[in-house]
Amino acid sequence: MAEISLNDRLYADRFCPICKKNISADICYEIVMSFTAGFKIESIPEVDIDKNAENEAICDKCPYSDLS
Repeated sequence: MAEISLNDRLYADRFCPICKKNISADICYEIVMSFTAGFKIESIPEVDIDKNAENEAICDKCPYSDLS
């Protein structure tokens, strides 16, 4: 996984490989939580993505999805 500074990991906009566009850190967090903690993907009006195994795998491989 690529190294990302803590500041960028927490606050910077980033490219989402699922949405295929730049998104805010807040939206990224909501997407990650929809795949890991049961948040409803429909509750994120800024994105139009499906909650499926393929997108979950893409999200899991993204360095921004590491919330530790």
